[in-house]
Amino acid sequence: MFVVSTAGGVERKLTTEKFFNVTSLGWLPDQQSLLITAARIPNRNFRIWHLNAETGAADPVTKNSESYSALSLDARAAILIATTVETDFHARVLDLETAAERLHVPGASIITFAPDGKVIYGSEMSGNLELWSIEADGSRRRQLTDFPGDDVDPVSAPDSKTIYFASNRSGSVHIWRMNEDGSNPTRLTNEAGGFPLFVSPGGEWVYFHHGTDRTLWRVSTGGGQEELVLDKRKSCFALSPDGARVAFGEKVDGQHSAVVTSLNGETVKTVKLADQKGNLIHIAWLRDGSGLAYILATDDFRQNTLWIQKFDGDAGPKTIAQFDQEITSRGFALSPDGKSFAVSKGGWSHNMVLLKGLN
Repeated sequence: MFVVSTAGGVERKLTTEKFFNVTSLGWLPDQQSLLITAARIPNRNFRIWHLNAETGAADPVTKNSESYSALSLDARAAILIATTVETDFHARVLDLETAAERLHVPGASIITFAPDGKVIYGSEMSGNLELWSIEADGSRRRQLTDFPGDDVDPVSAPDSKTIYFASNRSGSVHIWRMNEDGSNPTRLTNEAGGFPLFVSPGGEWVYFHHGTDRTLWRVSTGGGQEELVLDKRKSCFALSPDGARVAFGEKVDGQHSAVVTSLNGETVKTVKLADQKGNLIHIAWLRDGSGLAYILATDDFRQNTLWIQKFDGDAGPKTIAQFDQEITSRGFALSPDGKSFAVSKGGWSHNMVLLKGLN
């Protein structure tokens, strides 16, 4: 954290205290100190801190289990309004034909399948955003990671024996590898970090969404130099089961479409989306490569519709299911046998609290 003089622009480090994240700040009336909301450890509670702008000393004001985000002070700094944040996520595995529920996973904000049918998901049940696994019948729930920070976006190797995931445990987001039981975590990327999407059928490459450029990259599953694959900035990519094509959303001739290209960027097919007013938030390939499954959301993201669209035939897009709660950004996957799909829904609830007696 730094303070800058508005008169001459001179910059000075405000404190030597290290925070993982700072979400809000407010100057106290004496103009010599501030209140901030910050967390020192990734995915730990955000406390309200008193920060002395002269000495740099930082002391926690709140010590309870609540996590605070925004804050606002009255003119005398006698009353403070802040917001507390709670998570409320859950995932379900549903039949692709009937939408009947096959599995319910409380607390899951991220969900995917391993090729052997096991469900791998992300949850904050332990206090951190960690990765877990569970059998398709709901048995053998197991925590795979246990490290301060975010562990997200698991993708399994074709043999289901290795899991690739994104983690910020090193200070920035990178691709990591671990055994299916969570042992032997190993970092793969060094420069272009991001979020895993797909492992090549032969197990040689892991493709990932660049964390800042939003382009498509790959790195050897053994580690090494990262390689740019597709220089297109997209919110989501989907690799075909054979690893030869990639699908993404794009406006073509004024129509919202799913575009399929080769890995060198040559367009293979363009498919008009079922609802031209919908926002494309998820896209995936059918397991036999014959078409796409995608989720379109309304402008307020409160209504979500899952569609399936085959490339060949005259049937057109088919509505599979509708959801009246927001689907999480990493909460959609098709099962290996193509008979089920998983969705994670929910979000963060914010409550306003009033704190008195600050001075």
